[in-house]
Amino acid sequence: RYWLVLFILVLYICTLMWMHFFANALHFEDPDSPAGFIGRYNDDKVSPQLEPWCEPELDTPLSRRRTAWNDRQDCIPRAHFDNFGWGFVTVFQIMTGENWNVIMYGGMRATRSQNWEWAFGILYVLLLLFGQTLFLSLFLSMLLAKFDDFRDLLAKATEEKRQRSMHGGSSSTMASETGAEDHGDDDEEEDAICTGNTNDPCPADGGNMALVKADEQRHHEERHEQLARQQLQLRPLSTTLPGQTVSSRAGLYDGLGAEDIAKRVDEGGETRDSGGRNRGRRSGGLSAARDDCLRRLTNDKEHIVGNDLATTPNSEPSDDENDAAAQAAAAEKEKRRRAKRRALQRKKEWPYGWSWFIFPKEFFVRKWAQRVLAQTIKINGSSINIFDTIILVCILLSTLCMMVDFPLADPNGAVTVAVRRLDIVFAGIFIVEMLIKMLAWPLIWGESAYFWSPGCAWNWLDFTVVAVSIMGFSGGGPSELKTFRILRAFRPLRVVKRMDTLKNIVSCIFNSMKELGVLLIVFLLFLLIFALIFMMYLNGTLYACTEENVWFHRDAGDADFQVFTLPLCVSNNATDPPQSAQVQGAWSEIVAAWNSSATGTCGDGPHAGFDTPWKRATPDTPVCVGRCDPFWKAPFNTTYAAPTSLCPRKYKTTEELPHRCGEGSMDEFSGTLAAARARYAAQEAVGFEYIEKMQRHYVLPCGGTTEESVASGAPPPGHANSCRSRFCPVVDPALVDRCRRESEIHPYFCIEACGGDKSSAKCRSCKEEYRAACECHDFCTPLMKDAALCVEQGGAWEQVLGHNFDNVWNAMLLLIEISTTEGWVDAMYAASDTQWAPYIQPHRDASHPVWMVFFVSWMLFSFMFLMNLGVGIIVDKFMEMRAQGKDIISPAQLRWINARWSLQQRGRIFSMTNLHLLSPTRRRVYGFVEHPIFERFIMICIVLNAMLMALTVFPELEGGGVKWWFDVKESANYVFAAIFTVEAILKLFALRGCYWKDNWNNFDFTCVAATIFGLSMKLIGTGMNVSTVASVARIFRIARLFRLLKIRALRNLNKLFKSLAISILKLANVGVVAFLFLVLFSILGVSLFSTVSQDSESHNGDANFRHFPNAFITLFRASTGEAWNDIMHDLHKDEGDWFRSGSWCSPGYLFDPEDKYEVLRDKCLIDQPNACVLTVFGGWNPLPWVYWVTYTLFIGLVIMNVVIAVILEGYEETKSSDEAAMIDTCKHLWGSKYDPDHRMSIPFATAIRFIVEAISTLQAEGVIGGEHVEIVVPECETASGFGVDLSRFPLKFARALDVKPTERMEFHVAARQVLRFATIVEAAKSDKDVIQELDECDEKEGRKDVQRLLALEAKDAALQVEGDALGLHIAAIMLQRIVREAIGRLRRRQRNRAAMRDEAGNEIVATSAGRKEYLRRAATAESIAQPGGLTPPVAG
Repeated sequence: RYWLVLFILVLYICTLMWMHFFANALHFEDPDSPAGFIGRYNDDKVSPQLEPWCEPELDTPLSRRRTAWNDRQDCIPRAHFDNFGWGFVTVFQIMTGENWNVIMYGGMRATRSQNWEWAFGILYVLLLLFGQTLFLSLFLSMLLAKFDDFRDLLAKATEEKRQRSMHGGSSSTMASETGAEDHGDDDEEEDAICTGNTNDPCPADGGNMALVKADEQRHHEERHEQLARQQLQLRPLSTTLPGQTVSSRAGLYDGLGAEDIAKRVDEGGETRDSGGRNRGRRSGGLSAARDDCLRRLTNDKEHIVGNDLATTPNSEPSDDENDAAAQAAAAEKEKRRRAKRRALQRKKEWPYGWSWFIFPKEFFVRKWAQRVLAQTIKINGSSINIFDTIILVCILLSTLCMMVDFPLADPNGAVTVAVRRLDIVFAGIFIVEMLIKMLAWPLIWGESAYFWSPGCAWNWLDFTVVAVSIMGFSGGGPSELKTFRILRAFRPLRVVKRMDTLKNIVSCIFNSMKELGVLLIVFLLFLLIFALIFMMYLNGTLYACTEENVWFHRDAGDADFQVFTLPLCVSNNATDPPQSAQVQGAWSEIVAAWNSSATGTCGDGPHAGFDTPWKRATPDTPVCVGRCDPFWKAPFNTTYAAPTSLCPRKYKTTEELPHRCGEGSMDEFSGTLAAARARYAAQEAVGFEYIEKMQRHYVLPCGGTTEESVASGAPPPGHANSCRSRFCPVVDPALVDRCRRESEIHPYFCIEACGGDKSSAKCRSCKEEYRAACECHDFCTPLMKDAALCVEQGGAWEQVLGHNFDNVWNAMLLLIEISTTEGWVDAMYAASDTQWAPYIQPHRDASHPVWMVFFVSWMLFSFMFLMNLGVGIIVDKFMEMRAQGKDIISPAQLRWINARWSLQQRGRIFSMTNLHLLSPTRRRVYGFVEHPIFERFIMICIVLNAMLMALTVFPELEGGGVKWWFDVKESANYVFAAIFTVEAILKLFALRGCYWKDNWNNFDFTCVAATIFGLSMKLIGTGMNVSTVASVARIFRIARLFRLLKIRALRNLNKLFKSLAISILKLANVGVVAFLFLVLFSILGVSLFSTVSQDSESHNGDANFRHFPNAFITLFRASTGEAWNDIMHDLHKDEGDWFRSGSWCSPGYLFDPEDKYEVLRDKCLIDQPNACVLTVFGGWNPLPWVYWVTYTLFIGLVIMNVVIAVILEGYEETKSSDEAAMIDTCKHLWGSKYDPDHRMSIPFATAIRFIVEAISTLQAEGVIGGEHVEIVVPECETASGFGVDLSRFPLKFARALDVKPTERMEFHVAARQVLRFATIVEAAKSDKDVIQELDECDEKEGRKDVQRLLALEAKDAALQVEGDALGLHIAAIMLQRIVREAIGRLRRRQRNRAAMRDEAGNEIVATSAGRKEYLRRAATAESIAQPGGLTPPVAG
């Protein structure tokens, strides 16, 4: 909620700022063209135009010149900042990214005269970046944080619930364990089926969603059994077991807990009382008596003696008891089913484990099939399954064939014939594959069953594809059967099953489906609520008149729709073809009213043949538009037929379809166009006549009554040529009664006519007209008010948008469209122009405040909240799966692995090594080109060169005043070319062969060579102008600026760039999955829509599904959200929509390129296809919106969100550590202080000091954290050993290092120790635990990255040093010192004891002579007590 408050505050501030700059500024003579600016900045920067509204055009009639504010906005675009409301919505529109560039260009046009357009362009870009890229991403990050918090709370609550459920001591736990053991292997298999956790060879990716209910049932069962055991522990039991009475069993189990009861029941399969007598043998498998006891405990609670659990026979069971009883019954049913399966498994009875229910497991053919499936070969140490590899290659080749083939291809062409025959071959291969697998494994029951095992969803997919291929072998057949052949497009998905790298991504997608399904339910719930609201107020209102010069009620001064209707002249000749009524008269500016005599009387002059005058009684009296419905069929069991004058005979064969060839065109296959026309001329005449009549519409009286005829009782004057009499002469009596009832309760028609008096002539005439339209509703469409005036004056009343809110399904689909930000502003503008009722011409901003709020609210809720919630679900699931995959490795081990990977992937540390071998001149040149100042100078030159190229304009400025600028540019180009050439020469001299080992040097040399070649050609005057190419090549040198990321101040930016680089590599798998789905949808689109007409506005020659390349490009464009809904609406047009638009389409059952290719080719219908989209259920066309909504939600909401998850993962990996910065620090310290000659090895003692200093430097720079480390390296006083006094070396530091003492240490070894120590310092655990974890890191045999790392390190000779680690050496020295000291102490004690006695063993007397003897003997003993044979270790 705080984010929402902040977001609204930001919108408020930005709206005020943009109003300050652009209020009254976005005024243009034509808002859709770049010319004719009339806004506030147009008066030569002197006096701004502050006129808030547009002036009416001078040629507009005075009666139609409106002074209201919303009538004077023709010069103002819909997105403007003239008031706060629309300014607020426009800023919000920019933040959603919908047509923001159009608004920006308008603002730049408005300020062009002030020369500020570039500044305001930057302002719009900043608003977009701040609003969409930054602020909405902040909302996403907050949403993900809430996900983490909620997951922690949920885990805590689950743990607390588990602790409460386990309350009752260890006996309950033991009972659960015993029960788990009793379930046996079959229960484990069944649980694996539900959860997907098994070692079965059939993969379990995607889970098994069909068994979620069974999993929940098992959970309830286990929970119920657990509670029952707790009750048994707490209460004495006085119930009976099977076959016993209460009296005989009373007290048998009194005072016993659940485990004691279970023990007595399970021991030997019998129960015994205290006397040792048998009390019944258990039956029905394992622990049946115990299970029956628990069941009776739940169902017969009146026998349980206790406080709160005991009930009386007359007491009513509580809700909890009823729930427990229901759960117990379900648990009992589940137990019986499991017992049956266990018995079947133990007995190995048919059909468990049998293939095809007829082949047992030992059948030799099954063993052969299993050997075929398991056959592998070794390639480069990797085991590859031969069968799966062959099938994978076949799948890829089959997919390639489907990509090449398309319906409009010539069936007799060589490529088409080859591809379609190969398709048959591959279908046969896949059939054989399926049969082998069905033979090798059980069909339904048994381990690894084909249709019922972990991951069997992939087998179902294979079975569906194979079944469709078998149907394709039949050929021909009904169109519905051919439609199923499009399911072959799912073949590319079979690639995922056979590639583990892709399977992880797909597993994340499918494992997210459960949570996404819950989100979808919530989304549909709110979608339904908003759809009902929009439908309630906007149904029938999103229509407008297509004719401009039409007089509406508000133009005639009848805004209340009370009196204004037009007089019409109707033909009374019922035998002629129908003719639309004509308007009589014209508008008079003199009297400001309609002058009916302006065009003469009916039957005379222009109205000749239209003898009957007719006029609607009231504005809400309907007038009918007669049109034939191409999908109309006579009602069942009737003889009704459509009038031939309205609905002619439809074409029935492909030959009757009209051609689409232009005049004078030639056809290379069938000769001239004239020959083709002559061939099909007679048959095409039927098609031309049908199309011509189907495109017509007739404006006629619905029934022909008038107010005067009803009042006088005379026959209706227009009845003879009314819509009902011409098109529906026979009406079903039941329909007449229904229409009479509807006319009394219709919410729109005849409301004003019958408002005062329902018995008036106006009311009765209006109802008669409505009943006439209702009785002929298949052909007559009633219109009233402005819609009636529109069609009477020759216009057409059509939809404003491609969709509408006329019913709940259309409303939901339109809201789904705008939730993707596509077309939401157009829908909002259309709704803001409505006048709250149907059949009224929209008026700009007639109701804008209300719908402005509703549409912005829906966008906030759907686009910003629900869509981002989907992002959160997928990211959360991705991170969860990532954590599950790394639960066998600690964070410290992961950092250690990444650090070693970074070090091993560093190719060359220094440009050159062994600098002491170079000549002095070459050494100085090398130091010059490698100096940081030289590198920075070259980068500055690169930036200046790129900026100079950016100042190039077209057309070039001419004239003497700017000639100096051209001279400066030309001279600068020569200077930069010379600098880059000198740089390349110096590096070549210093590096020699090492120059070509750096990719950046190769790139620089290519740029320099191209520059020199271009300048040479220009100076020689050959006429070859290649300088432009050379300049473009030099521009790419700016990529070297990425080296600036190594600067310490830009280290955080370097992390972001590194996360981007890591994410790009990881996105390869996501890209492959997205590519597979794009291929799938492209093949589906080609199969469904390749023959559809391309004459629409969006589905045209640029965006279509004619063949695979066009389909792929179209779908890729749509994946960015660009106009996908417009293409969907164009594809959704049925035959009637094409006729109403003045065009036509061929029925799908006649447009068959496979059987009628030559006919369609001769009619130019192959080059210009115009088939209708396949319809079902008599004209319903759901395929386009099912296809596009599925594609948009899946690609936009799922696949693209997985991309976000991968990028976040890459960012998390780079945020925790910065191995590159550590290695760079080691490189700088090594080369500048410890190894200036780049010998790549230094003495062991020096290397130890390097390690210590490197760690201190990294901590001082803040690269690594942890407590500050201070280590003193003890110097060795002699030349022996390794230069370090190992006896005084800190053992803790030595154990942290993974180094073996040698005379000299390589750079890779020393840097590896720095990275290892940094990992230990940054870890949150104790040093001892972290060191142990790092030592055990290489033992992770299950991780492929560890195995690859070990294989890479095995190739590094510096790491392959014989001997023991430094810690073992120091430990040995310390152990030797301890042993030496102990032996010395023992010898001294022995010496003292020996010195106290003489040679005879007598104790020496404490005299002067005795003391001398004692000292002599002690000195002798001291020389003997010195230990020998213990020397310090030497190198190696």
